[in-house]
Amino acid sequence: MAAQTRARTYYATWGALLVLTGCTMAASSLTRGRAEVALTLLSSTAKASLVALFFMHLAQSRFMLRAVLVVAAAFVAILVALTAADVALRPPVPVLQPKG
Repeated sequence: MAAQTRARTYYATWGALLVLTGCTMAASSLTRGRAEVALTLLSSTAKASLVALFFMHLAQSRFMLRAVLVVAAAFVAILVALTAADVALRPPVPVLQPKG
């Protein structure tokens, strides 16, 4: 019975990954600019979460493994936010005009 439930969970996860991949492809062909990036990052995060929870068995794991995953994700989010802030707050670089 447990094997049947596990197989059903794997197939449902696989189906969700296919749907999210389709959403990513649709977002890349329908939108341009910041909306495309936001939708692509959102679907990629959802896919990575599904893989971590079900294929890596983090949903059934102990608290400490989940805590490590959350801390690592928070660290990456902090690094991305700091990098984005650094790029956004830099002064513009002057364009050099050729002499002559």
